[in-house]
Order: sequence, then structure tokens, then C-alpha cells
Amino acid sequence: FSPGLAAMLADRPAVAQRRALELRIGRLDRVRVLAKAKVAAFVAADRDLETRLVSNARVVLCTLTNAYLVPMMAEQRFDVLIAEEAGMATLPPLFYAACLCRHRAIVVGDPRQLPPIVQSSDEVVRRTIGRNVFDIAIPDPTSSEVVAMLEVQYRMHPTIGALVGGLFYGDKLIHAADPVEIEAITSRAPFPGRPVVVVDTGGRTTCERAQNGSRINRLSAERIADTALEAVRAGIPSIGVITPYAAQAIEIRRLLAARGIADEVECHTIHRFQGRECDAILIDLVDAAPMRPSALVNEGPNLLNVSVSRARGKLVIVADVAYFEAALPDGLVTRFLRAAAAIHPDRA
Repeated sequence: FSPGLAAMLADRPAVAQRRALELRIGRLDRVRVLAKAKVAAFVAADRDLETRLVSNARVVLCTLTNAYLVPMMAEQRFDVLIAEEAGMATLPPLFYAACLCRHRAIVVGDPRQLPPIVQSSDEVVRRTIGRNVFDIAIPDPTSSEVVAMLEVQYRMHPTIGALVGGLFYGDKLIHAADPVEIEAITSRAPFPGRPVVVVDTGGRTTCERAQNGSRINRLSAERIADTALEAVRAGIPSIGVITPYAAQAIEIRRLLAARGIADEVECHTIHRFQGRECDAILIDLVDAAPMRPSALVNEGPNLLNVSVSRARGKLVIVADVAYFEAALPDGLVTRFLRAAAAIHPDRA
């Protein structure tokens, strides 16, 4: 009611007030019903328009999740499915999307980078959902007639590319990055002219467990932050810091902020960098005495591949090399550190 009408009703008998309220409520109910009907009509018209647009489109872009969650997609049929980043796709939605296609499915991805993310530790769940489509369809891509290998990489400095190719791709990568652009990055500090550097902390750091079960190495975090500051001052346009542990990423971000460079340097765990690239990548492996290497570092070849291959012109790895040599003499991380240190070693 308006203030004037409310004041007038206040002077009326209770019966009259009740009657006025009932009339107003009835009117509001009718307005609500009409409004609901209009909204439903607009929604139906909007869905009809969406359906017609999708039905008439030559190319439809959507996520695998929307392919089975959006009702109108169930009515669509396509000639071809092109699934990008298929290595990260869980199998059920990928197979569902393939069933919407009449002729063929093309899956594009790298089975040696991040696999599907599965929360469960149950072995059956991990085998049925945690594997990617390449694992079950083409276990040996190099000998399959249905695989087209994309062997030319345009991102990395040839030295970084050779390190990645040797460890993860059987030395099959062809390097075609723009040499002028890449050398403009490599020539700058830190470590001018050196595309790959292992900063060996040599037993001078310790690793501790954080409250949430993650890990922190405070001295290696300091070294990473100092190196990032050098890169910022040298004018490297994009700088990324990658670490396996969330607690270490938080610590490094705190140190970057203390140095006033939090806005110039990205620092995350490995999954946040999938599909990304930076001119310079700094990797903090964190693990050191007195703790054993964790499975996150020791058993994650795909995670290591993603970390290293994000770098365009400069890759700096901070690690306790002797620690990994003693704890995991035949491990992938140790072999990676040996190969990288053979290029340009450095002492912390």
C-alpha cells in the first residue's frame, strides 16, 4: 500500500482492513501467475531460438560437460566430433559426445601431459575413469595408423625443447620457435645467455610438512623469489613459478608480494599452468631432507613434463640434486636433473 492508503486503512475497522488485505493479496497472486507465465514464455522462446541456432550451425563449441547436461544437445547429431585437450577428459563424457556423431571422432591431446583429475583413490575408479582415451585406444601412438603425430614445437628454446623431447617424447620433437624472439628472452637475467639452469641447493635447505599435509621449503622459496625479482628487473615480459605443493605456492606468493612483484609473477601449482606458457619458468621441486620424496614429485612424469614445457626462453630449476640422487637414483626427477644440470649447473 502507498503511505496515504496505509494511513487511511489504519483508521478503518479490522474487518475492512482484512478485506482490503485479501483483495490486495489476490491481486498480487494474479500478477505473480501472469509474471510466471510470461517468464516461462520468454524462456521457452529463448530455448527455441538456441535450439534453432545450434541446429543450423555448421560448428558448435561446447564443453564435454555441456554436451550431456544441456537438454538441447541430446537432440543434436553431428558429422564429426573434435575433442580438444582430450588427454584430460574423463572417459564417460568423451564417449557420450562421440555417440552424438555420425561419422568420426577426432581427439586432440597429449597423453604425456596432465591426465583426467579424479578425486577417488579407489583403484577401480582410477582405472575406469582416471585413464585417458589414449591409454585405452592407442597405447603405442608411434605405431598406430590412426594417429597423426604433431612433432613440431613452436614454443620452447631448442635447448629446453631437446630436454623435453629426450625425456618424454623419444627425441622426436622438431624445434621451430622463432630464434630472434627466444634469444631475446634467453639473453636476459637471471643467468644471461643460459636457457636451462639447475640451481643446486646442495643440502642447505630442509623440507617440512605444512598443517594441511602439504610441504614447505622456506629457503628454496627465498631463492625462487630472489630469482624472480632478477627476471622482473631484467624486463622479461612473462614469468611463472611452478611448484608441486600448494603450501609452497602460498609461501612463494607471500615472498613475491614482500618484494613488490606479486603482480608481475604468476605462482601456482602445476595444474594451473596446463595449456599455458611463460617466457621464463622457475620450478621449485621443494623436496629435501629430512623428508622422503613424495609421490607427487617422484611418480608424476606427466606433471614434470607440463612444468618444464611451459617455458619459452628460460627454465630455472631449484632443487637439492644430491638429495634426489641419494633417494631416487633411478627416478625420473633425478634423470631430469642430471640432464638439465649437464647443460648449465649452478650452485645456490
